[in-house]
Amino acid sequence: MCIRDRYQRRVHGIHKVFKIDKRLKELKLNYNELTPEAVTIISEELKVNRTLNVLSMISSFLKSDAAKILSRALLINKSLRTLRLSDNMIRDEGVKAIAEALRVNLSLEEVDLRCNQITNEGASAIGQMLKINRTLIVLSLEGNEIGDRGAKAIYESLKVNRAIVQLKLERNQIQDKGKEVLREMRSIKNSIEISL
Repeated sequence: MCIRDRYQRRVHGIHKVFKIDKRLKELKLNYNELTPEAVTIISEELKVNRTLNVLSMISSFLKSDAAKILSRALLINKSLRTLRLSDNMIRDEGVKAIAEALRVNLSLEEVDLRCNQITNEGASAIGQMLKINRTLIVLSLEGNEIGDRGAKAIYESLKVNRAIVQLKLERNQIQDKGKEVLREMRSIKNSIEISL
């Protein structure tokens, strides 16, 4: 069997999973090389799916183009509660698209964006989203490249966001000044756990 045949079978298999199990609650596609074509199939299915609660695509070679495709489904989907996209290469462009979708998404409660090469630019987009989003309660951003400017953008959003209860920012490039600002938020809002 050649590589192209294996690839076609894999893409067809993703489509088939949604068609066979109409009550699918959790889909783990971790550690697969998911192409934009495969992500497009997943996204199209998410637009009509009413049962999937957890979608996990950890370390699946996703780039910003895949994140943009997925974000279009997040604008429509109303069942997904948890989205795990850690250890990919989504970067700022992809995170901007996801953040834009989360401004209107009313179902996601937990988003994992660890280790995706997100910088201050992406953190600013996340900050803008958090000013509007009222359903996200856990946000994981560990192991990115977020610095003090990004930390400040997130801090500003937490002043108005009442939903977030857990924010994970370990292993970023946040210096003492940025950490101090975020620690101040912990003292203002007892209900939030911020990991630095």
